[in-house]
Amino acid sequence: MYRNDIVFKVRKADSKLEDILKNNRVYLSAPNSFNDPFDATIPPIVDLDNQDYEDWYRRELKRNKLMTPEQRAKAEGMLTSGEFRSQEAKEGIIAGWKSALNEHGICSFAQNISNILLWSHYGDHHRGVAIGIEVQLLESPDHHLTEIHYSSEFPTVPIHNEKQYQEVLKRKYLCWEYEKEVRIIKKNSADTFFNLPKNSIKQVIFGMNFPESEFLNVFSWINWDLMEPDIVGAAQRPRKYDLRFFEKIKDPKKNRPK
Repeated sequence: MYRNDIVFKVRKADSKLEDILKNNRVYLSAPNSFNDPFDATIPPIVDLDNQDYEDWYRRELKRNKLMTPEQRAKAEGMLTSGEFRSQEAKEGIIAGWKSALNEHGICSFAQNISNILLWSHYGDHHRGVAIGIEVQLLESPDHHLTEIHYSSEFPTVPIHNEKQYQEVLKRKYLCWEYEKEVRIIKKNSADTFFNLPKNSIKQVIFGMNFPESEFLNVFSWINWDLMEPDIVGAAQRPRKYDLRFFEKIKDPKKNRPK
């Protein structure tokens, strides 16, 4: 029942889960809405005396198409006068960097659906549901799909690193390692929806404490024109700190309960 080619969205059985199953899409959150206040808060290193900083500043001036004429004139004037190395310039750059970071849209998935803590934290104390999505179908040149790197050391990311945002958004503290998280990272897409490819949802897994009285209601949310998932149940393995998974309905598209 366990598949290593699938990643999981684990959540409570609420309107957001209903939207995933009815519309075959997931929500891309802004980084400043994360539940972990240390996530995506790594400040960039701005070394005002480093030549790499000056090179980065010149590159940004050339490729930034969103600046107003007044903003561009000011930025170019700061370069000419050397004010771009001032503390005021540094503070403005970091503020702009944080704003741009929070315009990225993020959707997080877990790789290990057997983890008990994962269900406790995200699956409404095992009363929720996990959506299993084929990871290969999430890959696209339009966004980054990356595994999270976990560390006990606070990383440093220079402002001139061309992949600075991805570097920040793929790092978390070591205590979150149990999630084995994979993220979609998409530029300029915060607080939008990401449409999943057709038939990318392969499993709908009901937690071990999911109330059976709610099963038909959640089952009715599945849009069989856009997905054909296996319907799976979870249960505790006897006398073990472990979960087992079982087929809840055989051929669910054909044998839909009413």
